[in-house]
Amino acid sequence: MRYLSVLIITVAIATTQGRYATGEQAGTPQAHLSRHQLHDLMNETKTPEQYQFLARYFLDRERKYDEQAKQQRVEWARRFATHGYSGGTKNASPQDSAKQICDYCQKKARQMEKKAEGHEGKMDRFSSKGEKQ
Repeated sequence: MRYLSVLIITVAIATTQGRYATGEQAGTPQAHLSRHQLHDLMNETKTPEQYQFLARYFLDRERKYDEQAKQQRVEWARRFATHGYSGGTKNASPQDSAKQICDYCQKKARQMEKKAEGHEGKMDRFSSKGEKQ
């Protein structure tokens, strides 16, 4: 069973590495991993290349959440200009929902940034251990 999961993760990495050059930046993974694949990959990571892949993956997700937040900020401003402020009402206004989505995307972007930094740190520690030997 463990061999099968390692094989699946290896195939997932091999197929996504071919997609690096299609991103805005070279080396940005474009494949979307499922939660299960991501969890398995994070648990099975042992090489600097795998840590680097995870760091790039989370940086790519951060960039996508930042783009979404930017779009929602524009939508929030548009809705505010159209509907004005309707504070104190029982139901959420259109600008409130745009603001909530914007806040959520910003929060997720910061989470992805922290995860990427963590994997970059692990990659650095792993490579510095290899240099000492």
